[in-house]
Amino acid sequence: MNFVESIKNKSYSRNEILFILISLVISIFGMIVYVALTNTYNKILIYTIVLFISLILLYKPEICLVFFVSAAMFKSMPILSKIANIDTTIFLLLLSVASLNIYAFLFKRGYKIVLDLSLLFLILFAVWLLIGNFYSLTPEYGNEKSFRFLVFNIFVFIAPTFFINDLMRIRNIILAFIILGLFSSIISLYTNINVLEEEYTRLSTYGANPIAFSIGIGIALILILSSFSYLKNNIIKTILLLSSPALLISMILSNSRGPLSAFIIASLIYFLIISKSSMIRKLLIIIFLVVLIGSFFVILPEQSTYRYMSIVEENPKNIVSFASRIELLQTAFKTFTLHPIIGVGTGGFAGVVGLPKQYPHNIVLEILSENGIIGLLFFLGFFILSILYAIKILKHNKIELGGELMIPVFLVSIMLIIEAQFSGDLNDNRILFFFLGIILTIYKNVKNAI
Repeated sequence: MNFVESIKNKSYSRNEILFILISLVISIFGMIVYVALTNTYNKILIYTIVLFISLILLYKPEICLVFFVSAAMFKSMPILSKIANIDTTIFLLLLSVASLNIYAFLFKRGYKIVLDLSLLFLILFAVWLLIGNFYSLTPEYGNEKSFRFLVFNIFVFIAPTFFINDLMRIRNIILAFIILGLFSSIISLYTNINVLEEEYTRLSTYGANPIAFSIGIGIALILILSSFSYLKNNIIKTILLLSSPALLISMILSNSRGPLSAFIIASLIYFLIISKSSMIRKLLIIIFLVVLIGSFFVILPEQSTYRYMSIVEENPKNIVSFASRIELLQTAFKTFTLHPIIGVGTGGFAGVVGLPKQYPHNIVLEILSENGIIGLLFFLGFFILSILYAIKILKHNKIELGGELMIPVFLVSIMLIIEAQFSGDLNDNRILFFFLGIILTIYKNVKNAI
């Protein structure tokens, strides 16, 4: 009996009950030993709760993966910094790996890693990154960058394929991103409401990266918009509908131009191309969204939307952040024209501009400048194949579960690749690789029914 069936039948299997009890015992005993050794008795309750939650998450690998790829949204929370001297991202990576192994062995799912042409292109791209270290202008940074890509990005692409015959886990991933976005939005608005009217600020969760925060909120919004017509529970529909304005306000207040632009473009793709609604209804929805977003810019304090309005009201060359991005893009393109075939090596762009760990904030120009046309061909082969898989499923909408899940996953992937042209480097965009892995998982699951 799997977890979903046990919930429906109001009963739990022996393995499930045993796993929860063992987790509770280990949590209490482990934390008693830990606080005794570290003399931190005042934190025993927090430690026990965190460890218990972590152990329970071992039972839900899909939720561990969501937390791992979204770590930048919440890793700066005070409670996490007080728990232990370990990087939150690394901790969640280890938790995800352990969880997938428990999923494979304890519940006898086995390893379901899928061999596919898109994975071959991704591996070739990773190998080319490693080769790029031999001629990189900054080999130390190149080694770090390629190693992180191998460990993080390839892992998050392969991990969803563990659920190849268990698409309910993919649905859980979608739900987890929505819930994470809602909680992050509520927390950020609650903790920053006083300073929004007094000074310029970029909204985020406890000082987290505003761009990562905005991307997480955008993902939640896209998932809500594209899943709304398939939901049958009116209560859930009402909750999501009422929550959407708060999410949108949070995204605007993050003052992250790239994620907001990517969200708007992905939304237009959904309403104009994918949605089955009539053209009149599509236009009305688009007009409503434009008016809604515009009204927020009018209602919100001027300093809260300064980064958006400054582009319209001022000369972009006079805006430091905007001008510096343009300069980086121009430098990256010039570097590519000088080294078009193999680039200047993995991480070599930092050596070109003379700034440690710098990148162009555009994933295409980053690859072209550092790894040349060869690197871009490997990356495009991987990305385009993944998108073609999604399109193939979307054309056969009679496959209810596959098509229903593919629409939101496809749209999020489009939003993320657009956003990757504005900010972040290869490793910052690992959440894109995660959603492309989900596309492959859904495609392999339903392709035989096409």
